Amino acid sequence: MISLSWVVMNFAHAGFNIEDFDSNKIEKKIEQNLGKKIIAIDLVNPKAFPDLLRQRLSSLEGHNFYLSELREIINWFHESLGDTRLQFSLREQANGIVIVAFIKERARFTSIQFMGNTIFSSPILSAAIDIKEGADIDPVLLDNSLQKLAGFYGSHGYFHAKVKPELTPDHELIFHIEEGRSTKIFKIQGLELKTVGDKVLRKHLEDDLVASLGFAAGDVFEKEKIATGIQYAKNWLRNHDFLTAKDPVIDAESISDDAVILHLNVAYGSRIRFGFRNNSLFSYRELIGFIGELKEVTVSNDYVDAARRKIIDEYKEIGRVNVKINTVVHEDSDRGLRHISLIIDEGELVRISK
Repeated sequence: MISLSWVVMNFAHAGFNIEDFDSNKIEKKIEQNLGKKIIAIDLVNPKAFPDLLRQRLSSLEGHNFYLSELREIINWFHESLGDTRLQFSLREQANGIVIVAFIKERARFTSIQFMGNTIFSSPILSAAIDIKEGADIDPVLLDNSLQKLAGFYGSHGYFHAKVKPELTPDHELIFHIEEGRSTKIFKIQGLELKTVGDKVLRKHLEDDLVASLGFAAGDVFEKEKIATGIQYAKNWLRNHDFLTAKDPVIDAESISDDAVILHLNVAYGSRIRFGFRNNSLFSYRELIGFIGELKEVTVSNDYVDAARRKIIDEYKEIGRVNVKINTVVHEDSDRGLRHISLIIDEGELVRISK
């Protein structure tokens, strides 16, 4: 379906005064005249119209008025001549309608300016929006840029920022910004690490995990930093033997207009630490590296079995198809650790004859 509003926008784009222009009136006029006979084409300043355009417009005369044909001509012309705009109005007659055609230079933004910004420089704000100097004056593009500016400030903790545009007679676009106050982190709460029995160690690990996030109470609440902090927490969990922990989640609880409490939610799982015995073909570093490849993909309770299978596969790759691995588990409840010793029988090298 062809949108009436699309044609209305093209009527009004450069500010023509068409019968005391009002978008609702023009849309209503279009609806009322759909299907009526086009009795004439009136060209404003005919010399401005290329011959091929005149021919295409003249071909409409005598036909019934439908948006599809009009839109096709508008699109063709704007793709062919980028520095001008083709626009129309309708004039009603007793026996049909007259299409009045205009050609006018495209209205463009001559400059983009920001006023009232103190937190972010104008180049930074300019990079956050799609409008650039020389772009067509387009209300849709302007609305998108307003939303992006508000979103940009919000993502950096300035949820109360207000942005108002001003278009000067010289087509200078000025964004007037009231940044408002920032939203700060009042407190960060993490889940208790219940699997660690030693209270002192437990408190140390809990505090260290929160510290790994890269932000703290009193900092501005920035969404981009939250996403980065989650990745830091994932790294901390892997580096502290929480190999089956699920991805952490940070929820924000608003406690006032300018403060939030962050809740760090983590399903810790077991702390698992591996050791190896009787290995000679692969070093400890190589074996732990094989297991490390599982850290990004394995989060279930069969992590130890997955590690065992991974190492067996690596031995088979070098011809040790008879490798056997026995597992010895020692639980350290104070530290919340499962010590996994993999006792390896590397087997004999099996050569495949041709």
